[in-house]
Amino acid sequence: MYNHTGEGNEGGPVYSFKGIDNSTYYMASVDPDHPYADYTGTGNTLHCANRAVRQLIVNSLQYWVREMHVDGFRFDLASVFSRKSDGSIHLQDPPIFGDIASDSELANVRMIAEPWEGNMNAPNYQLGFSQPQTAPAEGPCCPMCGRHPCGCPEVTAALQRGFPGMGWRQWNDKFRTTLRHFIKSDPGFVSDLMTRIYGSSDVLPDSVQEACRPWQSLNYISSHDGLTLYDLVSYNSPDSWNCGDRDGEEDISTEVMSLRKRQVRNFVSLLLLSNSTPMFRAGDEFLQTQGGNPNPYNIDSPTTWLDWGRLEAHGDIFRFFRKMIGFRKSHPSIARAKFWRDDVSWYGVGKEVDWSYQSHSLAYCLHGASVGDSDLYVMINAYWQPLDFTLQEGNPQEWRRIVDTHMESPCDFVDYPDAPALTALTYSVQSRSVVVLQRSQNA
Repeated sequence: MYNHTGEGNEGGPVYSFKGIDNSTYYMASVDPDHPYADYTGTGNTLHCANRAVRQLIVNSLQYWVREMHVDGFRFDLASVFSRKSDGSIHLQDPPIFGDIASDSELANVRMIAEPWEGNMNAPNYQLGFSQPQTAPAEGPCCPMCGRHPCGCPEVTAALQRGFPGMGWRQWNDKFRTTLRHFIKSDPGFVSDLMTRIYGSSDVLPDSVQEACRPWQSLNYISSHDGLTLYDLVSYNSPDSWNCGDRDGEEDISTEVMSLRKRQVRNFVSLLLLSNSTPMFRAGDEFLQTQGGNPNPYNIDSPTTWLDWGRLEAHGDIFRFFRKMIGFRKSHPSIARAKFWRDDVSWYGVGKEVDWSYQSHSLAYCLHGASVGDSDLYVMINAYWQPLDFTLQEGNPQEWRRIVDTHMESPCDFVDYPDAPALTALTYSVQSRSVVVLQRSQNA
């Protein structure tokens, strides 16, 4: 972690940097009662604008690459890297990014950023690479001077650009939020779902000027922070739903458990069908639970330990994960270095997408000829009733059903060419289900 340490604030212990050179390694606050700047929400913030601290970061990364053969890093609260010594935000050319990019040992290593910080009183949210915005019409716009409009260069930069690590992947919390709400049937998310599946080109602009790539969006639904994937379908919260009338696993019906597994399959399907870099949390593949605990960072007990007994108990979900991962890897049309652009056609239950606020459905056909792949037709129904989708391309015999998340294992995923061919252009997608069709290779 290169944003804070376990030494904490003025009330914390002295382990290392406080005793070595406190003013070099930590950012100072203007508050004499709280001398440590806390942009991380954990008591202190490393002084990443300082040359010595930057050298420490680069040297330690070199060690992990050279000696430990690590091929990638995920940086917690990575927007701290853009803080100047006085706490203002420097997005034009923070030196740490140049130090990393120009180092021969680090230049080709995968870098992943969590592009925000942990102190909500000093927000520094940087997801994306170019986000033209309009300054707020009223109220303070500058966290430094409080004036509006202030004209500070830092504010101007923040309105024009996001995370400054141009070659970095970024945790995409917009994908996480959209998928969570859409899958639990909240209204108003169809348009955003389309954008997330496409690769989040709203924050990673597909233009000549920015030339962003979809793989720079690291898509996730659950992570080490927050609820596990299974807990998202087993406990009620603003962005989770227990699929029944009670939280947890005690005294739930067979029907509720079936729906929970279906919702997990829906999450996994859309995560691995989206054109970006997917990530899932260890244990999600066998329904790991934390008992609904959303903040387990300091818990060392069976609550957070991986329960490998659940792998045998939920082998059907493990199989579905494995099959979907293999499906993605075998179809280069999904995970491309560029956005899909004209290779994707968007539909609804019929020819037109239903853009209405109460819509819960979307379909699309991803054409694979340009990358030597077969076509895929995806139908998504987050409504609580079945919906009849009419395929808009080809004839029934050309399409084979690979995935239907409403079905139980092993029928939920059937490998091509064993998958059944359609008998009609209309397919009834059951409530809260995702269906994936593959076009016959000789069609």
